[in-house]
Amino acid sequence: MAQDEGKLYVLFCGGVGNGKSSLLKALCNKNLKKLPKSGDNGRGVTKTIGCYQMDINVAGKDSEYGLDTPGPGDHDAPISQVVTSIEEAVKQCGLNAIVICNQIPSGRVDMGCQIAARLISAGVLKNQKNAYQNVIFCGTKGDLVRKKRVEKWKTKVAPEVKSSLGGMPGYIVTTSLGTQEEQLEEDEEDDELKPDDVKELVDALRDIYKNCSTKELSFNAASEDELANMLNQVGGLELEKKQVVELGNKIKKDRKKVTNVMDNFKKRHKVQNKTELVEKVAEAIQSGEIDESSSSWCTIL
Repeated sequence: MAQDEGKLYVLFCGGVGNGKSSLLKALCNKNLKKLPKSGDNGRGVTKTIGCYQMDINVAGKDSEYGLDTPGPGDHDAPISQVVTSIEEAVKQCGLNAIVICNQIPSGRVDMGCQIAARLISAGVLKNQKNAYQNVIFCGTKGDLVRKKRVEKWKTKVAPEVKSSLGGMPGYIVTTSLGTQEEQLEEDEEDDELKPDDVKELVDALRDIYKNCSTKELSFNAASEDELANMLNQVGGLELEKKQVVELGNKIKKDRKKVTNVMDNFKKRHKVQNKTELVEKVAEAIQSGEIDESSSSWCTIL
C-alpha cells in the first residue's frame, strides 16, 4: 500500500512521561472531539497507537496526522507489546517523519528514548541510510527549566542519542508548552522562555516534508532474538539466557497479535491503502471505537 502524495504522517515515540501526548495535543486540530490524553500518571497514559489530525500548516488542511504511541516503561503495557505496536505503526502507516521525545529536565537520554532509538535504528535506518534526515530528536518540557538548561540539553545531552540511533538525527529541536513562573527551577523568572513554543519542531517537519529525499519510511523488522537481546541490554532487565529466549517468543506472539488486530481493523473498515488506514484509525478514536488509554486495546480493535 503506497502512501498518497501531499500527506504528512508523523510518529511520536519515547519513554513514559516524556511529553509525547502533550506535544501532539499542542499540534492537533483543536476542533477535534477527542485529543491525545496526557497528564501526570506514573503508570503511563497512552496504552496503544493513537492517530490524530494535526493543524500545523505544513501539508495543508486535512493532510497532517500525528501518531501517538505508548512508551517503554509503561506499567500496564508489557515492553513486548510497546515495541511491536511502534513497529506496526512504522510498517503500516507510511510515515514521513519520526519524532523521538526526551524531556529536557532529566538531563540525559533516558532508557525509553534509547529503546525507541534502537528500535528505529534496527527497523528503519539500518537499511534506509538517508532516513536519518527524517528523524527529529525533540527536547520536551523546556518550560520547566531555565534557558541555559535548554541550551545545555541541545548541545551536550541530545547528541548522545547518536550511540542508540546509530547516527545523528536530521534535527535536534526543543519545545515548551506553557510556562508558569512558579514551575521554573528555584522559582527563578526567565522572560526568554516562551509558552507553547513548538516552532523549531514545526519548522523541522516542514523541512522534511518539502526537502527530504525519503518521502516514505520503510520498515524491516529485526529478528525476535535480536530485539529481545537489545531490550535486555538497554532496558536493564538483567535476564538470564532462558528468560531472553522467552522474551523473544513473547515478542513473536505479540507481533502476530498486533498484525492480526490491524488486519482485522482494515478488513472491517475496508481499508485499501495507508492513507485510508491512518484516517480510519483517527476516525475510530474520535467515535470512541478505539480508546488509546485502554490497556485492553487488542480487544477493542
